[in-house]
Amino acid sequence: MSEAINSVPRFGLVFFASWPTVTSIAALNGAEPSFMLAAAFLWIALMGFVIVRYRAGRLAELVGKA
Repeated sequence: MSEAINSVPRFGLVFFASWPTVTSIAALNGAEPSFMLAAAFLWIALMGFVIVRYRAGRLAELVGKA
């Protein structure tokens, strides 16, 4: 189990840990559903970009060592 957790980038763990907090705050503020949906897409896009950049950097390090 620990190997599976260590193989996931920390950014992914941050995303899944923070997502309920983000949606709860938005719901408590009485946001419209369309705004919450837009926030969800933006949040997923941002985290996806961060994860892709992280993996691209790791891949560049591995290729540079070869």
